[in-house]
Amino acid sequence: MIVNDSTKSNFLNLMALEMDPEGGTRGYDVISYICLLDDLIDHADDVRELRSKGILINCLGSDQQVADLFNELTTNLTPNPNAYRDTITGIHNHLKKSFKVSIARANYTHFNTPWSFIATFAATLGLGFSAVQAFK
Repeated sequence: MIVNDSTKSNFLNLMALEMDPEGGTRGYDVISYICLLDDLIDHADDVRELRSKGILINCLGSDQQVADLFNELTTNLTPNPNAYRDTITGIHNHLKKSFKVSIARANYTHFNTPWSFIATFAATLGLGFSAVQAFK
């Protein structure tokens, strides 16, 4: 998704069209989508994470500006609770798999460079040799 100078006005126009009693869809899909994005994006760190995964392209300026944009857009909006239920359930189910999340978090935090992995491997190997020698 590309976020640029026209994103706010495009979303506001889509929301207005969706709410129009004459031509609105009454499904509130656009509003629900924007609220879902707001749930994912609260701070500049969230925008940075989405950019690093290639999900979001920021042409607006700073990551904080993008976070502020979505926080502003969703003021006083009520999404359709069923619109993205499967997506939200999938995210929650993924996060419940604590072992995978813990491994991913440890890998991201502690093994972000090759040297940290090599040092951990060498320390583990040293402890293994010490244990073998102690029990011989």
